Amino acid sequence: MKRLFQYLEAIPKSKRWVLLVVLLSIAAVPLSINLFYVSDELRRLMENQLFFVGIVLVVYVTWLALLYWLQKNDHVRLRHLSLTKAAITKGLLWGLILFLAVNTVLLLKAVFTADSLMLTKKFASLEGISKSLGVFTFNVCLNAFVEEVLCRAYIIPQFYLLLLEKIKTKGMALLLALLATQALFALLHLPRDLFRFDLELATIISTQAQLFMSGIILSLVYLRTRNVLFLALFHAFMNYGLPIVGADADFKLYYMVSAFALTVFWSKLAGAGRAKDELAPELLVDKIG
Repeated sequence: MKRLFQYLEAIPKSKRWVLLVVLLSIAAVPLSINLFYVSDELRRLMENQLFFVGIVLVVYVTWLALLYWLQKNDHVRLRHLSLTKAAITKGLLWGLILFLAVNTVLLLKAVFTADSLMLTKKFASLEGISKSLGVFTFNVCLNAFVEEVLCRAYIIPQFYLLLLEKIKTKGMALLLALLATQALFALLHLPRDLFRFDLELATIISTQAQLFMSGIILSLVYLRTRNVLFLALFHAFMNYGLPIVGADADFKLYYMVSAFALTVFWSKLAGAGRAKDELAPELLVDKIG
């Protein structure tokens, strides 16, 4: 825990106006996308998967451009969000290794249990593969990446640093930061439930509780790995899943268990290369002179 607190406290406080703009954008972007579903005509257009992905892609690319501009004018830099070349490479590498490993296990399970080796619908045809990979890359994965950068890598340390000004107990400050930020994460999905799915109040409350708990779990993975790209891939595969063989439920179960196991031993993966590979506290502080 000591090293975790050192890591969080080595991240600079964001400028207040930047933090405010980011928070407003976090609220405004999901609302604007889901307002498309208020109109019946726009809803029919959004039901077209290609149109939907196109709209989402434009919105998220614009959003990322805004966030990039903000960080250029802020104390918080890309390295503070675990977006260094080394961290990106490691997160992508282990995310893909984990995906391939889980699919290999499912394949071997099917062979040794004499189950039929059937490709899932997402990989049964070229059309299915291209559609699935397109949706995963330009919608699910991009969405997960933006959410992890903002709702975990950026907001958690900023809320922790703000609370630490009032609360001297570091553990309590971190706990309250987690609760507050992940309650916000759950609320970000409220426009989707209200305008897109038209859910009843009881279902909305249940969904909000599930999203809050999911946010806490994702936050713990972030605090353990401090690698936003690995976390984004974990988030994306849990949301969408890309099993090559077997049932989707099997893939998500195996993937979740394997990802948690990898997270537990994450620090061992750094090895001797931690100075370049991990965002150690001393690497986050700007060098003077």
